[in-house]
Amino acid sequence: MNIEKLKVELSKLGYIQILKAGSVFTLLITGENLDNGNIFSTIHEAIDKYTDRQYPFIEALKNDSNFFCIVLKTP
Repeated sequence: MNIEKLKVELSKLGYIQILKAGSVFTLLITGENLDNGNIFSTIHEAIDKYTDRQYPFIEALKNDSNFFCIVLKTP
């Protein structure tokens, strides 16, 4: 797992407010145009890549034009 590289990748999309990876993965990004359909797949692919697909299950997801929040869990 490489959280520092994930932070760099995600910071291109907005401001990372919360990023915690433990038994549950939590991410909150604020910015603009975060309700774009491609944002979800970009974020999820980056998380999969840099966490070695450790969090395959989406527990919660909420996004708006100004924020994107996702909570993932392990199997």
